[in-house]
Amino acid sequence: SKPGGVPCLPGEVFRNLGEKHEAVRCLRKAHELEPNNPKFLDALLAMAVEAQDRFLAERTLKRLQEANPGNQKLEEYAKQVEVLKQDKPEERASS
Repeated sequence: SKPGGVPCLPGEVFRNLGEKHEAVRCLRKAHELEPNNPKFLDALLAMAVEAQDRFLAERTLKRLQEANPGNQKLEEYAKQVEVLKQDKPEERASS
């Protein structure tokens, strides 16, 4: 196992348990330890989008674009962050 791989694990566990805020806290800690680690940035961005934390998502997207410009998920993440920025509840409510 790679060094630095473990701090992200608790975040993934909390995410799987539906504890979004605790997952974000763990992933932020992992990011603090390794601020340019694309794996942590990717996980933190995904969790920020899921938790609808617009400001964290925007900051993390920018950092991920700098740290890993070849990330194939960047375009999709950018779209998700745009949706958060628009924050139109009627689009989220489906009938």
